[in-house]
Amino acid sequence: MSARPSFGYDGSVARYSSAQLHLAAALAHTVPGVALRLDRASRPPLHVAHQSFVDGSSAALSPCELRVLLAPDRRPAVVEQLELVGVEIVAGLVHLGGGVYARGHGPLGGERWFASTLCEARIVELFARDPFEISEHALDVRVVPDDLLGITVVCITATRPRWFGLLDEIAHWAVSECLVGELAHMLETSAA
Repeated sequence: MSARPSFGYDGSVARYSSAQLHLAAALAHTVPGVALRLDRASRPPLHVAHQSFVDGSSAALSPCELRVLLAPDRRPAVVEQLELVGVEIVAGLVHLGGGVYARGHGPLGGERWFASTLCEARIVELFARDPFEISEHALDVRVVPDDLLGITVVCITATRPRWFGLLDEIAHWAVSECLVGELAHMLETSAA
């Protein structure tokens, strides 16, 4: 399992979607310290970070600037102009697989992050179902909508020791439920 997931370029065809770019941009904007590398077809990569990039060089864009460039009214022209062919999270989060990322290892076991195209209300409903029978206040779930990108970012933190070891399982469950919700939404939208 790679610590740095990338949606990249095989030399001729882009192997990432604009949704993946939006998910990464929303994570970079929401999670402090996340840096991205945007690979381009025939030009050097662009680095996106709040401050300096991992190797000490300056970032070409801040996460805020990337969000604005990806706004729906600008998106097609910008992506085409930048010749984007891949995006990689290169700092600030460790990829655990399946779209779940870890940050920190503090006394509460750190945080688990993911991003989804589901709206805030649907993600809140998902956690309200509580299939793990989690006692009240055992988890802190922050749901942060990014209306500009149409992405919702979620952070899960355990607040009771019993749940520290289950953070990964809970986060993977939530991501899988979100994916099912995203698919159902796509089917509903295409049928309308």
